Amino acid sequence: MDEPVVEFPPLKVRDIPRFETHDPEGVNQFLVKMVEGTKKASGLIFNTFKELEEPELAKLGEEFTVPAFPIGRFHKYFSASSSSLWTQDRTSISWLDTQATKSVIYVSFGSVATMHEEQLNEVAWGLENSKQPFLWVVRPGLVHGME
Repeated sequence: MDEPVVEFPPLKVRDIPRFETHDPEGVNQFLVKMVEGTKKASGLIFNTFKELEEPELAKLGEEFTVPAFPIGRFHKYFSASSSSLWTQDRTSISWLDTQATKSVIYVSFGSVATMHEEQLNEVAWGLENSKQPFLWVVRPGLVHGME
């Protein structure tokens, strides 16, 4: 679990999200079918932009021999409220406005990831020990067994 993930330094294997399932073979088959289906596509659309992930897009271009279209920066064109299933919480905006430009660490695990309470505590202590201002999105359902 402490081995480095070569493709994503400085992450270690334990840092990569895992599927929790009672049917690991079923998940594996699903992923195989998803990759096979993707290879049959006419093209791939990614919510990113070339300058951000150019090496990764190049690797995908080698694996999937179809055109890749990085069409990202959706946040520039659509408000979060129009593309999210969650109600937008704007209570931190006044605090953010008092912080120096580019000084706040933003942490969000998205709408799918989950973690255990021990992992939540580890992230919390890491942020606290960074001695940097941070904004951390902790949505309902992020932590197993907690609201």
